[in-house]
Amino acid sequence: MFDAARLPDLAPLREVLRSKGYTKAVLKDRIGRLGGLAAFGRILPLAPSGCEPDLDALIRVFALGRPAESAALSRILGTGLAGTLADAGLLTVEGGLVSSCALLVPIEEWYLASDFGPDLTGRPCAPDHVLGAGPAPLNLAGLTVRRRAASALDLGTGGGVQCLFMSSHAERITATDVNPRALSFAALNMNLNAVRGVELKPGSLYEPAGDETFDLIVSNPPFVIAPDRSSEFRSATDRESDSLSEAVVRGAGPRLKAGGYAVILLNWPHREAGGWAEAPLSWSESPGVSRWIMCFDTEEPAVYAARWIGDSGESLGRGEFEARFGEWMDYYRRRDIRWLSAGAVVLHRSAGGVAWTRVDRIERNVQKQGLCGGQVERICLAEDLLSQSPDADLLRMRFEPCPEHALVHEMKLSGGRWALDSTSLVLKSGFGFAGSADAGLVKVLELMDRGGTLGSCIDGFAGLIGADPAGMFEPVMDSVKKLLRNGHIRVRDSGAP
Repeated sequence: MFDAARLPDLAPLREVLRSKGYTKAVLKDRIGRLGGLAAFGRILPLAPSGCEPDLDALIRVFALGRPAESAALSRILGTGLAGTLADAGLLTVEGGLVSSCALLVPIEEWYLASDFGPDLTGRPCAPDHVLGAGPAPLNLAGLTVRRRAASALDLGTGGGVQCLFMSSHAERITATDVNPRALSFAALNMNLNAVRGVELKPGSLYEPAGDETFDLIVSNPPFVIAPDRSSEFRSATDRESDSLSEAVVRGAGPRLKAGGYAVILLNWPHREAGGWAEAPLSWSESPGVSRWIMCFDTEEPAVYAARWIGDSGESLGRGEFEARFGEWMDYYRRRDIRWLSAGAVVLHRSAGGVAWTRVDRIERNVQKQGLCGGQVERICLAEDLLSQSPDADLLRMRFEPCPEHALVHEMKLSGGRWALDSTSLVLKSGFGFAGSADAGLVKVLELMDRGGTLGSCIDGFAGLIGADPAGMFEPVMDSVKKLLRNGHIRVRDSGAP
């Protein structure tokens, strides 16, 4: 294990990786075409990599955990940097070959170091294994609100991937973890990416943060609900995983500043298929704090167990798999767990002090595409607005479609001619909430875009068709509220992304 305190300034390493073309696009192309990291690792020693020799060596050492010639890597990195990295334990040199103790891959504009997985090492993950940027961390990053924050908390930081994302908009970040190795990797990643203003603190839950409050809290705690809690990165080692998720959710609301947000990923069990919202709703009660409960998926215990056992990265024989599966199912029966759900809790302390509750099952056809933190903030601000503003106030406000909107016409062939069948307003990124839009609403949106108040838009459209504005008020107002709640429109010049 490397010593993060002995690592030099890693800016030269970052520049070498960039200058040699060690990019996300190159690795995705090479690794994807050869069937993933494990397949790439098996093929690379046997066939030309298709890369320049220097890039080939970097891929071998940092992406595949394979040794390269020490002389070659010293030439690429420079003798001084290679020697310092070896002295700090990040590189190991033996018999004229050099290896890395950390997986190092590009993610967005950064580089992220973590442990090599079992697909490359051929060994099960150690209990204190440090994950890279897998689906869950990237899902959390995609949900996180990216408004400016004076202070942010990353609870259970792991290798610090959320700190990298928050570094662009948070002035000061507190990152905590119970795993010392995770904090060492986080320190390495902050150094490698020249990220300042991150304070790494060891400890459990909110204890390291004391009584401090934050503008933003994010957490991707170990949430896998399993009988085997030997891996800190998947399941809590000292408690039931759902009780850890509960503690994270319960502790977040009281620690939010006015206007602040918390975004937490979690899994939780329940007895009734339709009762998935009960547990997160009970955990998220906090005076003055609004909550938005999202459920992305619900599975039966057998499906959940098989998926997570298979995802462990271990090469299990049939007998081993069946024994492990039996342990998980016995555990669920003892706890009377009949369903398991995965989702997120978004908490928001409105500056106006009015709290609201929202519950959404996010079906697969509307699950998010890319980053949707801006949409999450728009929706929370819309819920704030609708909780505090009577309709008379809304009529005096100016709204506008958000930049990601698109109007979709569906045509139907009938009698040898194409005819308009339906019109809907959709979002090209974020949650794919779609709202039907008739000709009247489309015209109101056009008038909105020209800067008129909602009241003047209704009056203007009524004048166009010779109708009484009073008769149009209720249906248009209902449609506008739905569009606000889905993030299709926003208050003009509200400052929301």
